Amino acid sequence: MEASFTPKIKSLTFLILLASSINLLAQKPHFRDKKVANDVLEYVSVLASDSMQGRMTASPGERMAAEYIAQEFKSIGLAPAGQQNFYQPIIVPNMRVANQSTMLMIADTILTLFTDFYPVSMSTNRGQYSGETINIGYGIADDGLKHNDYRGKELEGKAVLLNIGIPGGDHPNNEFIGWKNIERRVEYAKSKGVLAVILYTTDSTAAPSGTLAKRSANSGIPVVYSNKDLGTITSTVSKIIIDILMLSTNGQNVLGYIDNGAQNTVIIGAHHDHLGKGRKGGSMEENPTEIHNGADDNASGVAGLLILAKEVKRKPKKYKNNNYLFIAFTGKEQGLIGSKHFINSELYAKYNVNYMLNMDMIGHLDSTSKTLIING
Repeated sequence: MEASFTPKIKSLTFLILLASSINLLAQKPHFRDKKVANDVLEYVSVLASDSMQGRMTASPGERMAAEYIAQEFKSIGLAPAGQQNFYQPIIVPNMRVANQSTMLMIADTILTLFTDFYPVSMSTNRGQYSGETINIGYGIADDGLKHNDYRGKELEGKAVLLNIGIPGGDHPNNEFIGWKNIERRVEYAKSKGVLAVILYTTDSTAAPSGTLAKRSANSGIPVVYSNKDLGTITSTVSKIIIDILMLSTNGQNVLGYIDNGAQNTVIIGAHHDHLGKGRKGGSMEENPTEIHNGADDNASGVAGLLILAKEVKRKPKKYKNNNYLFIAFTGKEQGLIGSKHFINSELYAKYNVNYMLNMDMIGHLDSTSKTLIING
């Protein structure tokens, strides 16, 4: 869950725990060390087994991993902290595609879907607009740069035409480079009461992708791109119909809780998903049909999560100053889907979070040099 919390760490207890449990010193391991090592080996072996098929987000293997982690949480003695027992379901889109009923008409001209126009990823999946449409040029409002395309325009309840380029062209030293992001400009237009956005360009600015991103979050309004030169239009009428088919499945975050009645809650997390058979890239595996077992990424992190849960549960007096929320996230490999969903959910709002410790790939043993790599 990278970049989700601002640390206010008051001790290094957990890091010390991890370091000591690895038993890096060349000494005879104690019984407790052997027990921890055996538990880690068991956790990693189960999660990285072929039966879990690489734990691709929202796959049967990922659900098996979530069920296994939930069972371990229960056996350790953690309280269920999800929306459904230990689970927090997450919608994971598998496909988004515009249906033929998607339409754009400007003045009296009906444009052809996929030839003259198409919806873009930030568009709502279902929506329509019919009425006055105002050209707002680049859609930039920046007092510091003394540029405001919105000045003197009443846009509440209307649609807008928006040029996706920026004044002066796209180059690193352009003072408007901060406005290059189209989503930023669409969201700004929406904040002014705009109900729909038609994107266009008058120069060589690259067109936005016509491939709809597999995501459930969007702007909530119709957003389309037209390859027609709309720069000469000041005001017109338009009609937009958006009909995007989205197919999705559920992934699972797994949450367990230790309530010590404390003011603050510490979150300890690790993602439990991986790449499946690697068909979506992101791995060095040469054969994309083979299972990417994900022992280090991130069965190792989940093993650390479970070991720490056992430790905190085993020594309640030592860890009484905080409550502890243990989370195995899904969807990390698909863009931090699980962690983003959690921090925007009512579950996160329940807790006064003090800090979070995230574990992603605890150590990597190079098979050639036999060197153990530990980063922090």
